[in-house]
Formats: sequence, structure tokens, C-alpha cells
Amino acid sequence: MSEYLKEIEEELANLQLPPDPSPPTYDYDSIPDDEERRRIFYMLKKNSSYTAWARVGKFYDQWMAVYTKAYEEARASNRDEYFFWENRYIKDYANYKGYAECLSRLKIGDKRPFKFLGRFGYFYQGLLPSDSWSTRIMRFEWGETEIDEVASPLWNEFTSSLTQVRYALGELRRYIQEDRYLDIPAPLGLSSYRGPNFLREDTVLPDGDLPPVPDAPQPLRIIQTGDTVPCSGIWEPVKVEMSSGLMGMFKKPQIPDSGDLELDGTMNYLHVDSPAPTIAFEADSLRRDGRPTFWKLLWRDDRYEDGTIPPEEADYQFRCPEFSPPPWIEFYPEEARNASGMSATERRSIPGGQSCPEAGWWFTPAKSGSRRYFKQGETMPSLGGDYGDTFWQRSPDQSPPSL
Repeated sequence: MSEYLKEIEEELANLQLPPDPSPPTYDYDSIPDDEERRRIFYMLKKNSSYTAWARVGKFYDQWMAVYTKAYEEARASNRDEYFFWENRYIKDYANYKGYAECLSRLKIGDKRPFKFLGRFGYFYQGLLPSDSWSTRIMRFEWGETEIDEVASPLWNEFTSSLTQVRYALGELRRYIQEDRYLDIPAPLGLSSYRGPNFLREDTVLPDGDLPPVPDAPQPLRIIQTGDTVPCSGIWEPVKVEMSSGLMGMFKKPQIPDSGDLELDGTMNYLHVDSPAPTIAFEADSLRRDGRPTFWKLLWRDDRYEDGTIPPEEADYQFRCPEFSPPPWIEFYPEEARNASGMSATERRSIPGGQSCPEAGWWFTPAKSGSRRYFKQGETMPSLGGDYGDTFWQRSPDQSPPSL
């Protein structure tokens, strides 16, 4: 037996085990490169624009028009459908008007509607009806509530127009609206996945090279986590050395004369009069508190304060809800055009009152069922409304309507 055990020990000693596989590496905590910074800046500026939120308002208009008609038909029929009872409609309509009021404030340069201060008086008020209705419909689909949707007036129109509002809002709110909890990291952190497809599913980027990220205005404005943000805009985390102070107190940030500061994270849209947040990172604790940092102002959001809308907003494109374009890689616009079959011209918006650049079928979010054929050079009408100018978009479906 001893000789047998001895042979086993010799075999084990001579056994060559394969080396341990190297642990997978992630690029989560790397600083965004120049191309990624351009994308982030473009997305934050676009999603915080009046044009973006006015577009949501037009879908909101369409939903409330269907909602009002459904509610009136239900009352006229003397039916007490759960989904269209009076008290709920009155509250939802009040929140709808609250959204329109916030939009009018944004149009004159007031960025405070993006904040969260009890919801009412802010864009969050506009989320109340869509969020609560989405929950009701989900519970109905799960069988928790017995509703006869066939008997409910305009049920299909109601749910489809609600979906448009939800999707259009969902494209904007993640990185722009202030969270109700102010002790959490900024939305875009080091732990956010990046790479060749970064932001592909979050926004539509134009073909070609994006404009460079602007230099920080002088003199530099530096704040640290916990400080009150002096103005709404796009801020970027940077590394700042502190002076030794007096007995460890009264330390001050040391800004080099050149103004060049090493980046410390991902830029975010911060809100005036709110505390500057921490930044998220991959090795954070389960509490996800983030870590403190310094924030440098890259771009103060002073749009609309002079009563005008920047011309560049006419070219803004959005994914939701009209169509979901095939995924394309923004790093390679030429391959992207070939993959998606959609050129930059096909994705652009044409303001009402201008000539049609290309013959075909076009639509506008300003009016339900607006899809129509325009000849090249034909004037595309402006439909007016409470949410700014009409913008026509080329329809992904270029086939004529079936009879």
C-alpha cells in the first residue's frame, strides 16, 4: 500500500496543470477619449434642448387629445370604466398643463424645470400621468385588474399614444432630469460601459465628425462634490491638488496657470442650486455612493435667454418613438450609412415653411396621421401649436398607403 501511495505522490508531483486563466479585463474605469467626449457632449446638449422637450410635448398633446375624447365618450355612455374615471382625468389634465408651463419657462432660458423639488412645477410633473398609467396597464396585463378594454372607448389609440409619450420621454430623462435623491453619483460615471458602440442605443448622432468639445470658459470655474452648482450646464470631473492649508485646515484648490487639469471622470449635465454629485466607478461599494471629485465648467447652458432657438437644433434627430433605426457604429459613419440604409439627409428635420429637399413621404410629430407625400421643392407647411415650430422628418416607410 505504501508503494502505491508513493507512486501516486510521484505522479501528482510531475503533473503539469494548465496555468490559471488571466482574469477578464474591463475598460470601465478608463477616462473617455476624445471621440467619446464629443459624443457625450453632443448628447447632453441635445437632450437638454428646448427642441427635444417640445417634441415630447407634441406627443403629450396627441395623447391628451385621445384621452379627453375617450373620457368624454365614457361619461356620455354612462359607463364607469376604471381607466377613465373623472377624478383621475382631472389630475392627469392638470399635470399635462403643468408640463406645458415648464416648457414655456424653458423656452425663455429657465433650466430649473429639469430639477426635482417635490415634482410639481417641474418636468417631473409631466411624468406622473404616463408613469401611473403605465403601471395600471401593466397590472391589467398581469391579470391583477379586471378591465374590459374592448368596452373602453378608444382603447388602442389611448395605449399607443401613451407609448409614444413614454418612449420619447425615456430617451431624454435618463441623463438630464435631476434624480429625486441627491446623494447618489452623477448619471454618467466611470463605470458606464463605453467602446465602439457607446451611446448607440441612447441617441442619434449625425454622420461625419462631431464638433470638438469646447474649451472651458475663462476664468475657470471649479467646484467640488457637495458645493452648490452655480449654473446649469455641462461640467467635467477633473483632478485638483489642494494646498496644505493651516494645520490641515483652510485648504484651497491649486489651479495651474495653464489651466490644464487631468480628467477624473465623465462629463454630466448638472443643475443650478443643487449639490455637486459624486462620480460612479467600477470598484464602488454595494452602496454605490460614488467618490468625491472636482467639477470644471465646460459649457454654461445660457440657451434661449435671448429669446431665440439655436439654428443647430433644426438638425437634431431622435430615436423614439417614430422609428428605431438599425444599429450603426458612430465611429465609422460610412459603414453606418451602408448598414442602416439611412443617410444624414434622410434623418434630418425640415422646419415648416421651408422647401422639401427630396421627394417622398414625410411626417411631423406635431400632428397625428401627418404622413404625406411632398414633391422636391414643395413648401412644407407649418402647423403651429403651443410647442414651437413644426419639423418634418422623412418617413422610414416610403411606400404609398394601401387602399
